[in-house]
Amino acid sequence: GAPSFAEREKASQALEAIGEAALPALQEAAEKSNDLEVKRRAADLVRVIEARLAAEKLHRVAEELHPPTRISLVYQNAVVADVLKDLSARTGVPFQLQVPAERKGGVLQKLVTVRLERQPLWQAIDHVLAVCGLRQAEPASLPENMDELPQVFSIEEGALPAGRVCYNGVARVRRLTGLGVKKPAAHALADEPIPLEICLEPRRFVECQVPKSVEIRLLDNQRRPFKTTSYLQPDKFPEPPRPGVLLNPNHPPIVPRDPGWRVLMTLRVEKAALDKAACLDGRIELRVHAQEELVIDNLAQAPRQLYGECNRLQVELIKVSTTDRRTTVVLAERTQALPSHIAQVLAKPEWLRNNVPWLAAGQVRLFDAQGDPCPFVGSQDMGRQEGNTTVYQKSATFTMPGTAKPARLVITGHRRLALLLVAFRFSLTSS
Repeated sequence: GAPSFAEREKASQALEAIGEAALPALQEAAEKSNDLEVKRRAADLVRVIEARLAAEKLHRVAEELHPPTRISLVYQNAVVADVLKDLSARTGVPFQLQVPAERKGGVLQKLVTVRLERQPLWQAIDHVLAVCGLRQAEPASLPENMDELPQVFSIEEGALPAGRVCYNGVARVRRLTGLGVKKPAAHALADEPIPLEICLEPRRFVECQVPKSVEIRLLDNQRRPFKTTSYLQPDKFPEPPRPGVLLNPNHPPIVPRDPGWRVLMTLRVEKAALDKAACLDGRIELRVHAQEELVIDNLAQAPRQLYGECNRLQVELIKVSTTDRRTTVVLAERTQALPSHIAQVLAKPEWLRNNVPWLAAGQVRLFDAQGDPCPFVGSQDMGRQEGNTTVYQKSATFTMPGTAKPARLVITGHRRLALLLVAFRFSLTSS
């Protein structure tokens, strides 16, 4: 309420920085103040702070539901060629170098030193590439058929433009530029195309559904939101839409088809509103399928214990028995209902599907000491409920050829994850 505009702006910025602790006083001022300027500023700050808190809460929930893979690595005076090869092996992301032939030797033989401790996968990749003097390349155009979208991470020389990438758990969102996006005739004057790329961690696939825009907001220079119309352009998706997996209506398990961990889409926003905005704030829903693989070596002597990681494929080895040249392996998996604090935030039935066991749609394979597969005979599945925990048990039997001994068990699990909420925020005022 100071007479000086500069002082009022400074006060607003200070209160916004305080955040949640300032909300009670701001809410009271917005309701009861007799000063219209104070009333307006307080109401604006309440909206900004509450929106930020809600976004932070959703982000924490999304990371808890879909924790990013964390990797540690050390490269000491390593050549870029070896770094890229090792980084691809560690992360599962296939790199494709786009460098002129006369430059390729110099780029790949450059020496770099990098040390990272438990960094999220996508941040680690971008950091290592930056040290190597590389960045992700932009696609020349959006393919008419998303089945033709290369599932590779193309890289080129240069630095990644600031403010073009957002990280969100297992997802990386990039705002693309320079693409010739066709405008639908009916909306040619009203809407502006914003091409986006979403990369999920490998072994995470977008299901056979068009991504759905949950909420798109535009913010002005004071970070106040104002209304606008927006939608995801559907004509860039084939019929059926982008097939990350093939759904069999007669069987709940999901069978992976194409590894669609990378998708492109066009967000169309009302042009008149976009021209006045300083920031684009959005959330997109993706239905995601995941595939995990777990290996138990030296099976006969392997301890009867839990294998795998929490929030990933994690199974307990219960029993291994061999009789009459047949080996039977008994595995168990325990899944729990979502914690109440997550269920309350999500409040959507489709978010609550991540308590389906990985093994329910999984595959168990057994190999002998020579690495040859043992013929599969059959399996039995059984489930029971223990409070809010579901115990799922699978018994798999294999034939042992000749004098072969069981050596290596490979478990591949599939699961439809809880709905993935991908959040992003891009500045519209920078170049």
